[in-house]
Amino acid sequence: MNIAVNQVENKTEGLVAFTIADQVFKKLQKAIVEGDIPAGSKISKPVLAYKFGISRGPLREALSRLEACNLIERKPNIGSLSRILCNCRCLNEVL
Repeated sequence: MNIAVNQVENKTEGLVAFTIADQVFKKLQKAIVEGDIPAGSKISKPVLAYKFGISRGPLREALSRLEACNLIERKPNIGSLSRILCNCRCLNEVL
């Protein structure tokens, strides 16, 4: 049986379960792309952890993935900031 790190197939129902980090990543990705999190705004880890009811570990993983997708930028001594999406090409790369 081959089990992927981020997905586990439920044989009884044929469903795929995602990790907490996957779920938070998707929610934050959508919020940034749709403008619910304004470009250039600071992303507070404690606030997001409280909002999603999760620990900071999965949140850090989700933020790392967002940074890899160029949706956020991490700055030393400042924190994470959402990036400005410049055009449709950027949006297509994200989605």
